[in-house]
Amino acid sequence: MIRNAARPFLVHLRRFSVLLLSSLVLQAGGCQVQTSHSESNQADSSKVQPVPVELETVVLGSMASRLHLNGVLTTEGEIKVYPLVAGHVGRLRVEEGDRVRRGDTLLVLEDAEILLSERRLRLEMEKAAQDLERVRQLAEARLVPEQDLSDAQYLADKAKLVWESARLTVQRSRVTAPVGGVVGRRLVQQGDFVQPGSQLFTLVDDRELISVLDVPERDLVRLRQGQSVDVTPSSGDGSVRQGWIKRISPVVDPASGTLRVTVGVKDSGSTLRAGMYARFSILTDTRRDVVVVPKRALVYDRDLSYVWVAGDSSAVRRQVERGYEDEERLEVRQGLQAGEVLVVVGQSALKPGSPIRVVRRDGRDLPQPVDSVKAGSRPQK
Repeated sequence: MIRNAARPFLVHLRRFSVLLLSSLVLQAGGCQVQTSHSESNQADSSKVQPVPVELETVVLGSMASRLHLNGVLTTEGEIKVYPLVAGHVGRLRVEEGDRVRRGDTLLVLEDAEILLSERRLRLEMEKAAQDLERVRQLAEARLVPEQDLSDAQYLADKAKLVWESARLTVQRSRVTAPVGGVVGRRLVQQGDFVQPGSQLFTLVDDRELISVLDVPERDLVRLRQGQSVDVTPSSGDGSVRQGWIKRISPVVDPASGTLRVTVGVKDSGSTLRAGMYARFSILTDTRRDVVVVPKRALVYDRDLSYVWVAGDSSAVRRQVERGYEDEERLEVRQGLQAGEVLVVVGQSALKPGSPIRVVRRDGRDLPQPVDSVKAGSRPQK
């Protein structure tokens, strides 16, 4: 009886042993799989591809501070031409855009009547001169009183003055250029009746152009008379003309907080025109032997500027303090030294500790490793 009662207990014990052994085997297999997965992650992390970058060596150079403004070219030598006598416009000798010299004829008024009047008065002057000579001979022979000689002299002088006035009218019927320059505007047509108050032309002395710029008050301390100015017309081939500061107004406009600065521009090639828009770059300061880097090397984080400085196999990010700058270059006041090497292309893909692979340095292509060439030439499946 006892032996039969113990048999069920033994059966349950055997089943429990089998279950316990199976559980241990599964746990051992799971540990083995987890270990293999961890080793796979470590193997993948050791195969991180280096970031291809281009490098450039930091050098010393010069950087200039400039004040950039926009303005319109104009001229101080703009002359309005008026007639000195009334008449009808007979012949136009110039058109807008023509270049003239001082004394050149611009137009001629209808002068037929003026010429006839001048000829008549000339004849009267000649007759008065002949009468004076005859009276003088009679007075020398004491055949006429001295009063007749005085009257004849008066009439001769008067006739000469009247003729000279007519001759001046003839001359003034030909309107001439008071100065040399370019005809900016023609305001009359052939046949128009003009009077001494009627404007005929506008002449522009374009040998020297100017532009009046409104400069902020805070920049006044950076400007001085005679300071160099680069002038770039908005139209054309982008070539730069040389100008200079002619005048600086002593008065600040309280409404805008600006003052008027007059810039002069010489145009030896006669390619600039009054009314053109231009960009004015005023040189205010120059720093020499400073650290200069290309702007494309910069990366930004909020309001701060950084660069990536390359080491043997990786790069580190470093904050820099900016100084003067232009369109392509930047002065670094603190954070870099000459001779250090910057990442100028590829820095956007870098992270701390990322390996790098140099493909170009200081503008020269570097040969790629053989493994990289083979990997790049391997056909894709």
